[in-house]
Amino acid sequence: MKYALIGCGRVSGSHIKAAIHNNLEIAALCDIVPEKAQLLKDEYNLDAEIFSDYKEMLQKINPELTAIATISGTHGEIALYCAENGYNFMVEKPMAMSIAEGEFIGMIDSDDYIPSDYFEKLYNAVCRHNADIAVCGIVKEKKRMEKVVAAYSTEEVTENTTDKLRLCKCPPDFFPVNKLYRRPMLEALGLRFAENVQYEDVMFVLRAICESGRMVTVPGVAYRYVFNPTSTVKSRQTAAKQAQKYAAHKAMTYYFESNGLPLRERYRNLTVRHYTLHGICIWKIKEKGERRVLRLFDAIPVYCWKKK
Repeated sequence: MKYALIGCGRVSGSHIKAAIHNNLEIAALCDIVPEKAQLLKDEYNLDAEIFSDYKEMLQKINPELTAIATISGTHGEIALYCAENGYNFMVEKPMAMSIAEGEFIGMIDSDDYIPSDYFEKLYNAVCRHNADIAVCGIVKEKKRMEKVVAAYSTEEVTENTTDKLRLCKCPPDFFPVNKLYRRPMLEALGLRFAENVQYEDVMFVLRAICESGRMVTVPGVAYRYVFNPTSTVKSRQTAAKQAQKYAAHKAMTYYFESNGLPLRERYRNLTVRHYTLHGICIWKIKEKGERRVLRLFDAIPVYCWKKK
């Protein structure tokens, strides 16, 4: 498959590695600063043509798949050009910096992929039932293994909050992908992803599910989630990243409690911080209510205290 990359900045290496891993023919690299494209070409020893104009590149190379990895705020224009001119593409989120202009909003992570009829099936279902959200199955892929996280055999329509959470398996899963959202609903709720933090998906998805109206499940189609150990979430858990994960988990439990929603006991146990050595968890601090516990190997309680 002939592949082209538009945008050769910070995240471009991940795209190139994925293309190489999948044996794609990397035919072209494009960046408004051609020197960046040249550096990327040299780093991975690519036999790719360099362009500074993405339209010229698309017209000359006619790639079978184009990845859009330019800076935020420029994705929409390039994606629209690709769509209007028949080029298959995948695009980094966000599609736009403020509010999307379409009637519905769907999301695809740069590591993942979807079948060709994915959005058609979700769109038809959400329109058929006048729903705010359509949700389909999701499959996790890791190397040569895959796991079905969610799958639906029928179209199930509900406005009940507890049922919507059950169908989406929230918690523990808070996938913003595998869903199609009605844009006016998101606008009315003032829903946006928090910026410059990790685990921002949790509260976005939780509020969208709970505060929206009707939801429909879509059988016969699945989003393909590809595990990437080098992603910003899966890579090394820094203290700042752990703090953001703790804050997201705490906000989730508070939302359930303040809205009178049932929450299993195990999801009330928060991980405040963990310390690893060679990939093995040595120490972990857990929190439940006002009580914190220091655990050895996440199994042996060593010390407990009341949170200040």
